[in-house]
Amino acid sequence: MTPTKGALLPGWLLVTSRRHVLCAGALDVEELSDLRRAIDRARTLVEKGFGQATLFEHGPAARGTG
Repeated sequence: MTPTKGALLPGWLLVTSRRHVLCAGALDVEELSDLRRAIDRARTLVEKGFGQATLFEHGPAARGTG
């Protein structure tokens, strides 16, 4: 979990995988499971302090796309 400088709003939190990949779909099964656990922990923390969390993946799903 990575708090980012210039957060969009209070409670903003960036959750990243350990390995840099283009998108979550490029992670192997174990890495994706680790990421999901991190997201679940982050959601719990955010919702305790800020209410319902909104989750999204930002970025392309394939190289060369917007």
